Amino acid sequence: MNTFAHMTHTVSIRMDKSLYQSLSKVAKANKRSISNYIEYAMERFLLEESFVSDEEMTEILSHKEFASNAKAARKQIKSKDVRFV
Repeated sequence: MNTFAHMTHTVSIRMDKSLYQSLSKVAKANKRSISNYIEYAMERFLLEESFVSDEEMTEILSHKEFASNAKAARKQIKSKDVRFV
């Protein structure tokens, strides 16, 4: 899942000792280094936060005005009749 492997950066973080110990145990249980487990967990979190479930999408699209505006925006984007700033 490491989509950014070619662009690695070193990041230093501070954390509470008990959090570090918990993280260490979970990383070991998953046969990962702490650093690799943090990267894995962050990627999973970001991926999950980037999408909505089918139920959420149904609720979003049930709002008529929003759905209408979204369709109009999609049409404008497809026709390239928009400018992103």
